[in-house]
Amino acid sequence: MFETVSSHWQSTFERLVSSIHKYGLLVSPLITSAPVDRVIQILQNNGIAYNVRLDVLTNLSVNNILRGFTDPAILASLMEAIPHTRVMHLPTLHAKVYVADESEAIITSANLTEGGLMLNYEYGIRTTDPNFVRRIRNGRFSAPLTPLTPLSPLP
Repeated sequence: MFETVSSHWQSTFERLVSSIHKYGLLVSPLITSAPVDRVIQILQNNGIAYNVRLDVLTNLSVNNILRGFTDPAILASLMEAIPHTRVMHLPTLHAKVYVADESEAIITSANLTEGGLMLNYEYGIRTTDPNFVRRIRNGRFSAPLTPLTPLSPLP
């Protein structure tokens, strides 16, 4: 099944996160605190925070961090709350892709930010076709990816 996803799609995103049982993929160049806090809350409430594997692909450029477009502190919190989380940096990332296991995927224009989920005019597609979801999940990016090591809290 394929359907469109349009603006103010926070509830659709939260349903996708709720459907994660073993593996989640979050691809977004910009990531801020409120959506990630909600991911943590949903996975903890579902009792899978310590078992699920979560891959996060983002752009941790100095520019994105200094301008507040990406919050490295919330990524560190995510890695602490969901221990099997890998955060990977891809400087030229523009894609926005969200995947739950092999059951659901969303490809959209929306970043994982408050604006992307609730304020901006966004558009995308959602699929529950397992073959297509698997192809999206196993997609390759042109640069080799190295997971970041967990960050230590600042004194």
